[in-house]
Parts: sequence; C-alpha cells; structure tokens
Amino acid sequence: MKVIGLFLILMSALHGFSQGQGPISTKDKSGHLIGITSKELLLESPFKNWFIPRYDAYRLQTINLKKLKALLKGVKIKVFMATWCKESKARLPILMKILDEAEFDLSALEIIAVNRRKKTPNKLEKGFDLRRIPTFIFYRNDREIGRFVEDPKTSVEADILKILKGRSYIPAYHRK
Repeated sequence: MKVIGLFLILMSALHGFSQGQGPISTKDKSGHLIGITSKELLLESPFKNWFIPRYDAYRLQTINLKKLKALLKGVKIKVFMATWCKESKARLPILMKILDEAEFDLSALEIIAVNRRKKTPNKLEKGFDLRRIPTFIFYRNDREIGRFVEDPKTSVEADILKILKGRSYIPAYHRK
C-alpha cells in the first residue's frame, strides 16, 4: 500500500510540472539554467547577482506603462533566454519589471532557458525559429502577435507597446 501511495504522490508531482505549475529547469555543466524556469529561480544565486541589480536600476517609462497595462490583458508571453547571454541578462530583468509594474498575471508567462545552441533537453524550442536571444513572443487568443528579439529599437517598453498595438515591428537585429 505504501508503494502505491508513493507512486501516486510522484505521479501527481510530475503532472503538476507538466501542466506548467512549476519550473523544471536543470543546470548544465557550467551552472547555467536549461529548460522551463521562473523569476523565483532567477532570484537565487548565482543569477540574482545580475538579475536584481538590473531589475532595481531600470527606470520605467510611466507613460508607456499605463498603455502597456491595458494592452497586456489577455496576452500570453513565451520567453526564450539564457543565463549565459549578456543580452538576456540585460533585457529579462527589464521585462520582468515591466510585467510586475503592469500587474501582469505571471501564470501567463513561460520562461525557457536555452543552451548555447539555443536548445533544451525536451526540445521546448522546436518550431519557434529562434535566431537570437532573448526572444519574447507575445500571443493573443493563442496566435502570435509579435516578437521582441535581442535588443530594443527604441526601448523595451516602446517596442513591446508597438507589438501589442499590432503595428508593424521588425526586430532591431534586422538592421545590423
């Protein structure tokens, strides 16, 4: 009977993770996160050493924040990032601060950490045509409405606002 109880507890925990109820990332040989992760894991060592200072230092553009708050309702976001990537380290804390200040429902956010080949063990990147990271993909009604990729053209808030408004947006790396 104890074996069945233990089996049921294990299956329940695994089901919770597979339903997006918690991070299932691991660390590679270098200590970088790989797989589904969370803000909570980024607030732990060693990631907090770059996440917290950048989060705290960023000054939001209040005028855009009010517009973003309204436009973020009903939106889902999938983030591909890497804890080894300088652009991810620069942009992800900004995105998280924007989402926190906009009172975004973080259950509509999925953060996926990739390795240097932009891959994960569970192939979570498959079908997303990742060219650069970080890549923030915005969805409304389960349809992709746009992507913020790597660097802002104007600012992170202004670029996301343009995407959410449905305006034509070409990521900054296209002009390089």
